[in-house]
Amino acid sequence: MLFVVATTLAVVAVTTMDRPTLFNRPPEWFEAVFVVPTLGAVATLVAVGLGARAWHRSEWSLGARVHYALVVAGTVVLYGLLHYWNLLAV
Repeated sequence: MLFVVATTLAVVAVTTMDRPTLFNRPPEWFEAVFVVPTLGAVATLVAVGLGARAWHRSEWSLGARVHYALVVAGTVVLYGLLHYWNLLAV
């Protein structure tokens, strides 16, 4: 279902653009797309804080804390790459 929604949104986005040339810029609303990864980066910062609190207070089991730390580390690397590629609305 998500694939159908994403495909439909992509078709609508492409059809609303002019014919692409070297000198065209994307439409003004297209910059709003970069807000979603930025919100994810903010959520990742919250996740880092929650993980640090879980390690400090030993709230979860060791396996759960290690798993959570690895997932958060992966998202930090992902958002580092998104920042490098200028795909964040910063």
